[in-house]
Amino acid sequence: MRKLLLVGIVLFIGVSLSFAQMRIETSGYYEEVSISTEGQSSAHMPEDDIDTLLKRADANDIDAQLLLAHKYGKGIDVERNPLESVKWFQKAALLKNVEAQFQLALAYDSGDGVRQDYEEAKKWYTSAAKQKDAQAQNNLGCLYLDGRGVKQNYKTAKKWFEGAAKKNNSNALVNLGALYVKGHGTKPDYNKALRYFEASASQNNIDAFNWLGVMYSGGIGVAQDAARAFGYFETAAAKGHPIAQYNLGVMYKNGAGVEQNLEKAFEYFTLSAQQGYTPALFYLGVAYQAGVAVEQNSMRAIECYETAAHEGNVDAQYNLAHMYEFGLGVDMDYVKAVQWYEAAAKQGDAGSQMSLGKLYYTGQGVAQDYKTAYQWFEKAAAQNLAEAKYNLGMMNLKGQSVKENYTKAVLYFKDAAAGGNEDAIAALKTLGESL
Repeated sequence: MRKLLLVGIVLFIGVSLSFAQMRIETSGYYEEVSISTEGQSSAHMPEDDIDTLLKRADANDIDAQLLLAHKYGKGIDVERNPLESVKWFQKAALLKNVEAQFQLALAYDSGDGVRQDYEEAKKWYTSAAKQKDAQAQNNLGCLYLDGRGVKQNYKTAKKWFEGAAKKNNSNALVNLGALYVKGHGTKPDYNKALRYFEASASQNNIDAFNWLGVMYSGGIGVAQDAARAFGYFETAAAKGHPIAQYNLGVMYKNGAGVEQNLEKAFEYFTLSAQQGYTPALFYLGVAYQAGVAVEQNSMRAIECYETAAHEGNVDAQYNLAHMYEFGLGVDMDYVKAVQWYEAAAKQGDAGSQMSLGKLYYTGQGVAQDYKTAYQWFEKAAAQNLAEAKYNLGMMNLKGQSVKENYTKAVLYFKDAAAGGNEDAIAALKTLGESL
């Protein structure tokens, strides 16, 4: 996932520290792909009644076992019963039926009818994959890609994706392309990635359309072409792809490849958010807070931010903390501000690290602690955040948490000034130091 960039206005506060304003923008398109895990019965036999099917299944008739499993799984002619479905897939899987092995793995992978168990999913995917089942090979690759039930291993993931891709499995083609874009388990090769995405898109794989949009929007291995990217995103979005809907929203918001239309952007962010895509929820929060393309509504903004924040979205965590810190549309609550700044700071978000340091410095929401404040400012400064460098300069100048060190303070001020920090520029002038 691409790092979300901080933008904001630097302000000056009474304790001579700088902090960032509300986060209102992110940049770039999202590249993640949703891994499809499909499967359907290959059993062919007369449609007997359930009692007859049960008798045949009990006699180890694999076709009957598969039909029963699918009927119970989908609620066809019987009440849906995932547990009963798993039971019949299990029986057929033990008889080495490859479809049953794949479906059983799928059940353990998703936790449908059984307790979710990635190790058990890996066991049955492997059994089916070794019988050359392309879907199982792809999904086994996904386990290695994500490190679910196994140690993450991009090279092993690539091996299984390649096996499935040889059978023209559209999901494996997409996943291979993604590995070549990111250089996971292999050297980056954008030309290969593009070929894999195009091959998958020829089968109408919506993840592939989204990836092609990403390639053309960023000029990755191809000449940048915003209009063409828009077309790919639009195709995938029309088929309900939440990330493509988000990406289309970004294009409408920025007027990239299409005339800027904030109402259309809001529409696509809403569609994406309704499917639980948290970056889209963040944008909805921004829209509701600022009253852009929708009536201003701070409570709806809070709801969007909270949902996204609980899902780990750092920008939503930051904005939620900021709203609680300054009482923007909500009662001021420094404790909650600390909670959410800390959540984002622990994910490495520089703006949150700096804001958390400020709260420790002032003792708002936590006991005043210059040492902890200094540590958070250091983390933010290590990410080249000019405001944090200025704050470290002030603490060195005043001897807070560290021994008073004029020389070090000036160095921090100069670094911050080089980054455009106005407070640092003013401090250097006051101290009679050159920029």
